[in-house]
Amino acid sequence: MFGEARAAVESPPEAVRVPPNMRRERALRELQSRMTFLEPLPPQCPPSGADEINAPRIVFRLVRSTPPTLDDFRSQRALAPQAAFQVTECLARGRSVHTEREHSLKAAKLPRLRGSVPCEVRLDAGAGYIQPTAAWSHHTWWPYAAFDIVAHCAVADR
Repeated sequence: MFGEARAAVESPPEAVRVPPNMRRERALRELQSRMTFLEPLPPQCPPSGADEINAPRIVFRLVRSTPPTLDDFRSQRALAPQAAFQVTECLARGRSVHTEREHSLKAAKLPRLRGSVPCEVRLDAGAGYIQPTAAWSHHTWWPYAAFDIVAHCAVADR
């Protein structure tokens, strides 16, 4: 008898209890609403082939300022809102990075990137999504707005 009374006190009636899968779904929706990207993305972006960054990794981004500023991390779309790109809108709104410093140094020799230097960016869990997208070690990165990019960036020695 006492066991039944204790069970009634310890657990709410069925009508009030939320099944565990519903709690997970609600928590996931809440988390996703907080994980907004640095700039608006089109539907299905990042693409399904992109990986959420959930472990530390290093990438290199070419920057023009020393020390780097948030302006060094604007997407091609943000830099040229009216431009027509030869890539998808999703890629145009990502950030180009390399996983190999040498590849960033090679890219810095291209005419439109001359004068830029590689910045080492430490990506941690919560940095956004990333996907390999081109030759060499090129990746596209879609950062979360809450990730402090500048605090995780250091210009590498030349």
